[in-house]
Amino acid sequence: LRPGDVLSLNTSVNGKIEVMVGDMVKFLGKPGARNKKAAVKITDIIREEED
Repeated sequence: LRPGDVLSLNTSVNGKIEVMVGDMVKFLGKPGARNKKAAVKITDIIREEED
């Protein structure tokens, strides 16, 4: 990423985004900025269901 780049997300301004680790969704979060950099605030942890 470079200054001025735009990140297009498939969510509303107040919506949550999926945060993936590898090919699995592990967290839900809210997009935002911190210290003039793109950031995600983790709001939920996705736990794997045990069989």
